[in-house]
Amino acid sequence: MFVPLRLHSVYSRGKGSVTLEEAAGWAGGQRLPAVALADVGNIYGWGKWKRIVPAGGSKPIFGCELECGGRRFVFLVKTREGYSNLMEIFNRREIRDASGLIAIYIPGREEGRGASEAAMLDELRGKVAPGDLYIGADFGNFRRILESGDGGHVPISAKLEHVPHPLPIVWANPLKYLTSPERLILLHAIEQKIPYPPERDRLLGRMKLFGPHQEALALRRFGDAAKDALARTAEVAEKCEFVFENVVPNLPADLFPRTLREVVTERLTAAKALTWKERQRARRELTAVEQSGFGPYFLAVHDIVEFARGRGILHNLRGSGASSFLAWLLGISHVSPMEFDLYFERFLNRGRPDPPDIDIDFDSRRRDEVLKYVLERYGADKTGAAYVCSLKSFGGRSALYETLRAFGVPPEEARGLSKRVPYFAEPSSLRLAAPAPGRLDVWKLASELQDVYHEISLHVGGVILTPGPVERYLPLETSAKGLRMTHFDKDAVEDLRLIKLDLLSVRGLAAISETKEKLKLGALPPGDAATYATLRAARTVGCFQVESPAMMNLLRRMKPVDIHEITQALALVRPGPTESGMKEALLRRRSGRGRPGASAVPDDAFLARILPETGGILLYEEQVMQIAERVAGMPPEEGDLLRRSLKQGRGGDAALRAKFAREAGERGYAAPEVERLWKTMEKFSSYSFNKAHSASYAHMAYQAVYLKVHQPVTYFAAVLNAGGGYYELAEYVAEAKRNGIRILGPDANRSAAGFEVEAAAGGGAIRVGLTSIKGLGLKTIDRLLDERTAGGEYLSVEDFLARTKPGKAELLTLIKAGVFDSLEPRRTRQVLRYFQGLENMEEVADIATDEKRRMIFEALGFLPDGDDLDLYEGKRPELRVKDLKNCAGTMVEIIVRVVDARQRVTYNTMQEGPGHGGYGGYGAHGGYGGEARGGGDDEEPEKGDVGYGGNGNGNGGAKYFYIFEDETGLLEGVGETYCTTHGTPPVCFLRGEVRVDGEGIPKITKCTFLRSF
Repeated sequence: MFVPLRLHSVYSRGKGSVTLEEAAGWAGGQRLPAVALADVGNIYGWGKWKRIVPAGGSKPIFGCELECGGRRFVFLVKTREGYSNLMEIFNRREIRDASGLIAIYIPGREEGRGASEAAMLDELRGKVAPGDLYIGADFGNFRRILESGDGGHVPISAKLEHVPHPLPIVWANPLKYLTSPERLILLHAIEQKIPYPPERDRLLGRMKLFGPHQEALALRRFGDAAKDALARTAEVAEKCEFVFENVVPNLPADLFPRTLREVVTERLTAAKALTWKERQRARRELTAVEQSGFGPYFLAVHDIVEFARGRGILHNLRGSGASSFLAWLLGISHVSPMEFDLYFERFLNRGRPDPPDIDIDFDSRRRDEVLKYVLERYGADKTGAAYVCSLKSFGGRSALYETLRAFGVPPEEARGLSKRVPYFAEPSSLRLAAPAPGRLDVWKLASELQDVYHEISLHVGGVILTPGPVERYLPLETSAKGLRMTHFDKDAVEDLRLIKLDLLSVRGLAAISETKEKLKLGALPPGDAATYATLRAARTVGCFQVESPAMMNLLRRMKPVDIHEITQALALVRPGPTESGMKEALLRRRSGRGRPGASAVPDDAFLARILPETGGILLYEEQVMQIAERVAGMPPEEGDLLRRSLKQGRGGDAALRAKFAREAGERGYAAPEVERLWKTMEKFSSYSFNKAHSASYAHMAYQAVYLKVHQPVTYFAAVLNAGGGYYELAEYVAEAKRNGIRILGPDANRSAAGFEVEAAAGGGAIRVGLTSIKGLGLKTIDRLLDERTAGGEYLSVEDFLARTKPGKAELLTLIKAGVFDSLEPRRTRQVLRYFQGLENMEEVADIATDEKRRMIFEALGFLPDGDDLDLYEGKRPELRVKDLKNCAGTMVEIIVRVVDARQRVTYNTMQEGPGHGGYGGYGAHGGYGGEARGGGDDEEPEKGDVGYGGNGNGNGGAKYFYIFEDETGLLEGVGETYCTTHGTPPVCFLRGEVRVDGEGIPKITKCTFLRSF
C-alpha cells in the first residue's frame, strides 16, 4: 500500500475535508507506516497531528503544499534543519535553501513550459540535498510525465530539457476525503462562495480520484507505470525522521546587559528584611532557572512588568508562576509563595518536560500598550515575537448558516433559521434536530461539518518569543488587525513546549487600577475588618472573582477571615470540588454541621495530621506534592512528577507508585493506609486546582472588596467604566444605587466620555458618560467634548447645535438621553424646535415625567434616577425583596428583574441541610431572561462550569437557578421552569415559596413565572 504524501485536511480552506482524527484513525486501521499532512498554504494542524497519529501506530510526517514562483511544491520535513528552511520558504514564498526537506515538484498538465521547467529544476537541484528532489505524479499530470520518459524517471527530453540526471517520480495525488465526498464539495462551495447543488453535480463523479481508493484507480488507469511511483512513497516516508520537537531554542543568554543572577543579587542586597529561609529559597530557585536555560526568559518577563509598572499599568501574575519566590522578589508577582506554602517545583523543575508558562493579567484599558511594547522590543534583532492563533471549528449555528447559503438561501432567512440552533450546539446535534420544512438535506449535510476548521483569529494574549528572526522558527501570517500571528494555537504551543507569554486583559484589574490611580493609593492595608465583614456577608457584586452567584453563596457559608480562606474559596467554587462533594465536606467540617439528621462529620485524623491547613481534605494540586514529601520523603520535583502522572489518570506512574509505597512503609506508615492515601490522591487529581492561581486572584479580590467598602463612589465609577464584570452593566448601576450612590444622567456640559465622579450635595455622585448613550458615535462624542474644551460650556441648545453640528439621528438620541435637560428643561420643545425645526410654535404641554424617564431608559439601557422597576405600568404587589425575610414558608408573588439564570443538575446526595439554602453551582449566564450563554472565563472561575447542589426539596434532576433583584436587594431562586420576562424594562412576574436560611437571608423555591398578576 502506498503512503499518502499529500493529505489535504479540513485546514486546507475548501481544498480538503479530512479531519485529523479521521486521518489518524484511518491510518491506524490500514496499518500505514506513515502519513504526511501537507495542507495547502498552512500548517495549522501540525500540533494535533503530532499528538494523535502515533497512538494508531503510524508515523506522522509534517509537510506543506506551497506555490513558489508560480509553481506548486510539496515540502516534507526530514530533519530539524529542514524545519527551519521550510519556515523560511513558507514565510518568504521563495526557495533559498531546501536542505533537510523532501521537495516534490508537482508539474501541471499543460504543455509549453518544458525549457523553463527544466531550468527551474536544474536550479532547484543545488538547493536540495542529493536524492531529495522528486517529481510528484497525480491523476492530472501523470500522462504528461509518461510521455516524457519511461514511466520511472523524467529523462532529458523535449519536455524537460537540460536536466543532467533523471528525477524520480513519486505518487503525490492529494488525499482530500475519506468518508464524505459531499462534505469536500460543500467546503469547496463555502470557500468559493458558489452554489453547492450545481457544483455537486459537476464534481461528484470525479471525487473518487481524491479518496482513499486512489491506489487501485491509479493502477487501473496507468498500469505498471504507476507501480514504481506508488512504491516510492514508502522510500520518501522512510527518509522523514523529523519528530517536531525543540523547534524553538531558548532565548540568547546575552539578551540583556545583566544576567539574572546579577539582578537577583541586587534585589537580595536591597531587601534587608528577608529571612534566611527566603534567601535560601531565592538561591535554590535561581540555580534551577539557570540550569534550565530560562534566565533570559525571566529577565524578559521582568522587563515587561517594569515597563507596565513605569507607566502605571496594573498587572497580576497568575497560575503556577506565582509559586516562584524569584517572581515575587523581582516584582513580577504580588504574592509571596513563602506565605502561602507554594512549591516552586509546581512551576519549574528539572523533571518537568515542558517549559513554564507565565500568565500575566493587565488592566484591560491598557493591555494593548504592553502588547505593542513586547512586539517592538522583542520582535527584531536578537529575538522574535509573534502572537499565538486561535483555530475555530464550525459550531452548529455557523455550520447551518454556511450550508444554507451554499444552497442559495438568502442571508436573512439563513440567519433566522440558524439562530434557532442553541448557541453552543455542535454541528452533530443537527442530526437529531427537526429541520425546517423541505430542508432535511441541508440539515444532514451541515451536520457533516463536525470538527471541521472554520476560521483563524488572534489568541487573546499569547505571545511566543524566539531567538533571532521569528521567520526562521514559526510559520506566520497577518491577522485581521494587521498583527503578526503564528499558525500554532495554544494547544500546539503546549505540545511543542514553546516558550510563551500570556499577556491577558482583565476588566477587574481595570476597576482596581482606575480607583487607585484617581485616589493616588499605594498598597492597601491587609486584614481590614470591614472588608472581611463584607466578604462574609457576600455583599460583593462588582468585585473581581467574588461576585458570581455561586461565589456569594459560598462566601456566606464559609465566612472567610483571612486571605488564606479567600484562597480556599476561589479553589472550592470550581466545578471539581462541587461535583466530588469535597466542597460540602469542607464546609460541614468548618461549620460543625453534618448531613441532615446526622452527627457532625469527623476529620480524617490520618490525613488531618498530614494536611492540617484544610483539615485533611485535599483541595490544591500542591497538596499531592506535600503528601509525597511528608509521607514518602520525595523531593518537590519528584512530587510534581507524581502529581502530573496522577492527573493523567490510569492509576499514575507504576514506578512512582512503587517508590511512594516503599518509602512510606520505611517511615512507618501501614500498607492499608498508604493504599488508601494513594487512591484518595488518584481520585482527587482529576479535579485538583492550582493553589498559586487561587492565591494570586485572592490578592486582587481582596483589593476589589476593600475599595468597594472604603471608596465606593470612585470604585463603582471605575467598575462601570470597565464595562462591569460577571453581570450586565445595568446590574452594577443598580448595585451602586443600592449602596446609596447617586447616578446622574448624561449632560451636555457635565458628562465626560465615561462615568465620572461628580461632587454633589450630600456626598459624591457618578455622572453617566456619553459613551453609554446607544447610537451615539465616538467621533461625535470626541467632537462635542473637544469643542466644549476649546470654546467653554454650551450656553444653550442652539449654541450646542451651532458648534457641534450633530446629525438628525444623533440629535434625537441626545434628546432622548436627556443630555439637553439642563439647557432646556422642556423636552417637548427640544423635539419640536430643535429636531423637527418648528419655529414660532405655540406653547404645548411638556412630555410627562414618566415618559421622559422611559426615553432615558431606552437610550441608556438603565435608569439613572430611581429604579428601572418604577417604569412598570401595571399594578405591582406591595412585597419587595427586603420584606421576604418575614415571609418564611409562604407562597408569594413579586415583581423582579432577572439578573442571572442558568440550568444545572442536582443530586439528592448533595442536598443542603435545612436552614442552609445553598443552591450549588451556576453555569451559563442568562442576564435579564435572555438566552443562556457562558463559557470559561478566568475573571469568574465558575462561569460556564458545571456545578452541583441540592435545592432542599428532595427532587433531583435538572433545575434552574436564578438571581433576581428589585430596588431593595438581591434574591436567590430555584425552579424547574425557565424564566419569562415581559415589557420594557423586562420584568418577571414571580411566584414561589420563601425560605430563610440560618443567616436570615430569604431565598425563593418552586419558582414559577406568570404573564401577569
